[in-house]
Amino acid sequence: MGVAPNVCPWFLSGGGACGEVARSTDWATTPLGPTSTWSPSLKAMASLVLGSPHPMFLFWGPRLVQLYNDAFLPSFSPDKHPAAMGQRGAVCSPDAWSTVGPQLEAVLRDGKASRHDNRLVSRRREGRLEEVYWTYSYSPVFEVDGTVGGVLVVCNETTACVLAERRARTLRTLVARAADASSSSELLPIAVDVLRSAAWDMPFVAAYEIDGDGAPRLRATTSEDRVETLRLIGAALAERPRDGWGADPDVATIDLPPTVLAGVPWPEPVTRAFVAPVPASPTSRATELLVFGLSPRLRETPSYREYLSQVADAVGQVRVRLDATEARARAESERRDLLRQAPMPIVLTTGREHRIELANSAFVEVHGSDPTGRTVAEAFPELAGAELTRALDRVYTTGAPFKTNEQRVASRVNGALVDRWFKLSVQPLRDADGLVYGLLGVADEITEAVAARRTLERCSGEREKLLDAVEKASRAKDNFLAILGHELRNPLAPITTALHLMKLKEPGALVREREIIARQTGHLVRLVDDLLDVARVARGKVTLNRTRIALADVIARAVETANPLFEQRRQTLTVDVPSQDLDVEADPIRLAQVFANLLTNAAKYTDPGGAIAVRAERRGDLVVARVEDNGIGIEPDHLPRVFDAFFQAPRPSDRVPAGLGLGLALVKSFVTLHGGTVAATSRPGGGSVFEVKLPALASAVEPRAAERPPAPAASDDGSRRTRVLLVDDSDDILELVATFLRYAGYEVMTTRDAPSALRLAATFHPNVAVLDIGLPAMDGYDLAEHLREELGDEAPRMIAMTGYGQEADRERARRAGFAAHLVKPVDPQELLASVRATASAAASL
Repeated sequence: MGVAPNVCPWFLSGGGACGEVARSTDWATTPLGPTSTWSPSLKAMASLVLGSPHPMFLFWGPRLVQLYNDAFLPSFSPDKHPAAMGQRGAVCSPDAWSTVGPQLEAVLRDGKASRHDNRLVSRRREGRLEEVYWTYSYSPVFEVDGTVGGVLVVCNETTACVLAERRARTLRTLVARAADASSSSELLPIAVDVLRSAAWDMPFVAAYEIDGDGAPRLRATTSEDRVETLRLIGAALAERPRDGWGADPDVATIDLPPTVLAGVPWPEPVTRAFVAPVPASPTSRATELLVFGLSPRLRETPSYREYLSQVADAVGQVRVRLDATEARARAESERRDLLRQAPMPIVLTTGREHRIELANSAFVEVHGSDPTGRTVAEAFPELAGAELTRALDRVYTTGAPFKTNEQRVASRVNGALVDRWFKLSVQPLRDADGLVYGLLGVADEITEAVAARRTLERCSGEREKLLDAVEKASRAKDNFLAILGHELRNPLAPITTALHLMKLKEPGALVREREIIARQTGHLVRLVDDLLDVARVARGKVTLNRTRIALADVIARAVETANPLFEQRRQTLTVDVPSQDLDVEADPIRLAQVFANLLTNAAKYTDPGGAIAVRAERRGDLVVARVEDNGIGIEPDHLPRVFDAFFQAPRPSDRVPAGLGLGLALVKSFVTLHGGTVAATSRPGGGSVFEVKLPALASAVEPRAAERPPAPAASDDGSRRTRVLLVDDSDDILELVATFLRYAGYEVMTTRDAPSALRLAATFHPNVAVLDIGLPAMDGYDLAEHLREELGDEAPRMIAMTGYGQEADRERARRAGFAAHLVKPVDPQELLASVRATASAAASL
C-alpha cells in the first residue's frame, strides 16, 4: 500500500524535485514496502538525504533499494531520473555495479564505514560509457536492534579535478623532456614519445610537418602500425590550407573509420581525431601539426579541446626558445668571424684561467704561433707576475675594463726576449645574467710608433714618418669602426622586425620574452651608436643642427627614452622643469641624448625602488639643469675621470650592466659643442648630482606656438596599390621585412642581388625600392643609378636601408638621390612611415 492521497509523511515532506518524486512513488511495489512499515532508522535517513544540500544516496535493505536527493541529480545520466527512485542499485547502474556493488555489500555485512577517493566509476550516457571519477564514503545505518539496515553514501564527482591533475602532469613532463632537445628538428619526436604515456586522453598521437607545397610529412607517431588511419589523416591535412586548422577549434576535427588500438585503456574504437597547429616563430619555414586521437570515453568538450591545444602550444613555446638559442649561436658565430677578420690583433679568453678560445690571424702574426686552446700563462710564460697578468685578473673579477695606450710586453722572438709595445684594451664578456665569463682583448702593436717617437726625440727629421704611421693607424681604426657598426647592425635588423611581427601575429604570446629581447636589442643598438659617436667626436665630424627649443621639451624626450629602465627597476622619477623662460639654441636630438644618458646613468647606479630627480632653473644668462639620485655615489678619486671615454667606476655585481663607459664622455662632448659645461659632485653612498649649464636665449617677444606632433598620414587604400621592391643579401631581413610590409597592405617583391633586381623591376614596375647598400657585385648606389637609366620616368623612388650610419654615409645617400637613409636595425614603424611618405611623394609626381 502506497502513500494515501493528500497525506504526506513527515520524513518525505522536504527535498525539492526528488522529494516530489519520493512522495509520488508507490513504495508498496518496491522491496521497501509501504512507508507506514518503514523502520524509524529508514524514515530518519530518508528525511536526512532529501533535505541535505550535499549529494547523497541511500541504499536500503539486502536488495539495496536506492533513494537520492536533488544535489545528486547533476551527476545522474539524463535517462536515469525519476525511474531510479526506489529502484535497485544493480538495475539502475549495471555498468558501475561491478565496482560499487561489492563495496556496499561489505558495509552491510561488516557494519564498517569506508572512504574512496577519486575512484573510476564509469557511467553510460547517450549510449556510451564515459570516464567518470568520484570521491565517496559509505556509512552503515543501524536499526534499533543493532543490525545494519542500509548504507548512506555521501558522494562528489571529481572528474574535472582528476582530469586537470592528470593533464597538468603530462604538460609538466612534456616541457621537462622537451628541454632535452638540442635542436628544433628533434622536438616533435621527443614530444610524441612523451605523449605515449597519455593514452587516457589521447589514444594515439601523430606529428606532421607541412612543407612549402602544402604536402604533409609524418614526423612521428605512437601508432606506427595503423597505416590506413595515418594515410586518411594525411589526406585530410593535405585538403585543408596549412593555417586552416587553428582558426576554429570546433571544426578542427577529422572523422576516422573505427580504429581499435592495442595498449590503450579502453576497448572501444577511436572514431575522431583533433588537429592542433604547433605555434612557430616568425623565422620558421615549415608549419607543424599535432593530430590527437580522441578518447571514446571522454566528451568533446571545450576544455578537452583546449587541453589538446595547450599540448601543441607547449611544444611551440619550446620551439621558439630553441629557435632563439640557434639564432644566438649563429650571431655568436658571425661575431667570431668578424673578429677573425679584424685588421688589429684580437684575442678572446674564457674562465678565470684565461683560456684562449680565439686568436685572429693578426694576433697569430704578432705572436708567431696560434695560442688557441692554451691559457695565457701557458702561451706567454714570460708574463708570469707581470702587471698585465694582474690586470687581466682584475677585469675578470671586477668587470671593469682595462685600457692602456702604451704597454710594454716582453715577447720571445727567435728564442730571445725582446720588448714590444702595445696599445691594449681588455673588455669583460658577460653572459645573459650579466656575469663575466671571459675577456675580449684588442692589442694594437705600437712598437714601431714608440721607436719612432723615441727617434723623433733624438732627430726631428723622423717626425713626419711618425705622423704618417699614426694617421694610417687612425684610418684603419675608423674603417674598422665603420665595418663593425655595419656588421653589428645587420643581425639586429631581422631581430627587431621579428619582434614586431610576433606582436602583430600573437599580441598575447611570450610577452615577457619579447620585452627582454627588445630591451637587450635596444641596449646593443645604443652601445654601437655610442661607440661611433665617440669616434665622430674625436675626429670633429659632429655637426649640430641648432634651433630654438624649450629645455622642457628636450628633457621630456630624454625621459621617454630612459623610462623603460625606470619601470624595470621600479624607481621614482621627479621632473621639475618649467616650460617658460628656459629656451636654448641647441640640436634637439643631441641635447636629448645628453639628458637621456644622464638619466640612464642615474638609474644604473641607483638601487631598485630609489629616487631620481631632474630640475632646471634660469640663473642670469645661463640655463642650469641638475640630475640627482640617491644611489651609491662616486668615490672622490673617481670624480675627475667620470667623463673620460671607456671609464667605469667599480660597481657591485648586482647593478645593471654599465655598457662601454661612453655615455658620460658623450655628455661632456655634446655639452661642450653647445657652449656649455657639465660637472659631477657626489657623496659616496649618498647619491650623485650632475649639473649642466647652457647659454640661455632671451625670452621671445611673441609666445612660442605650442608644438604639435605631426598629423598622422591620411589612411586610404593607396598602400594596397603601392608596389615595393626589397633588395638585401640577408635572407632573414628579406623574409621579415617583406612580411611586415605585406601586413601593412603593400605588394612586395624581394631579391638578394642587383642583377636580379634590375630584371625584376622591368616587369614588376615598383613605386618604391628599398635597397641595401652593401650588396655583392654591385652596391646599392650603382643599383639605384642603373634603375634610373633603365626605367627612366618609371624608375621608383628609393630608400637606403643599410648598416652604415655615419654622417658621410647619409650625405652620400642624399647625393645619390635616395629619398631616405635608414640605419639598421630599422624601427619597423619608421620603415613603414618612410615607405608611406616616399610612395605619397611618388604618387604626387
